[in-house]
Amino acid sequence: MRKKGISQLVATVLLIGFAIAMAVLVYLWYKGFLFGQQQKLGCDIQGKNLCSQKVEIQVSNVECIPELNSIRMTIENKGQTIINDFRLKIRGKDNIETTLFSKSLNQGSTESFSTTYDSSNTGPLEELEVFPLVLVCNQPVTCSQKSVKLSC
Repeated sequence: MRKKGISQLVATVLLIGFAIAMAVLVYLWYKGFLFGQQQKLGCDIQGKNLCSQKVEIQVSNVECIPELNSIRMTIENKGQTIINDFRLKIRGKDNIETTLFSKSLNQGSTESFSTTYDSSNTGPLEELEVFPLVLVCNQPVTCSQKSVKLSC
């Protein structure tokens, strides 16, 4: 009995077809990966520009009440864009705690904020730092260079 397999020509065509299909898949994956990276980089640059050119806050009337583990302050948006949120870094003697004020502030607006903190975690308060957050490409961007440091 004579055994037959696929011919060498068919085997070669199948191998070349498989290699081309794999190359196309790798190319499409890489193209999508690069596009995503370019888009992310563009949003990062746009966020940094927005923060440096159009974001400005002023914090006043800071009141720390250790007996109530409470902090109150007034924040004014002096910039040229809406600030979507604020992040407050509470630095104590023992630890750092971060809280988010989920409140937007239009250009020229002033708003009072208050929050509580865990004094058993932070210890006595040493410093507060307020960071404005803006939305760029539907993602929050923290404007670190525009933060305001305060003491109680």
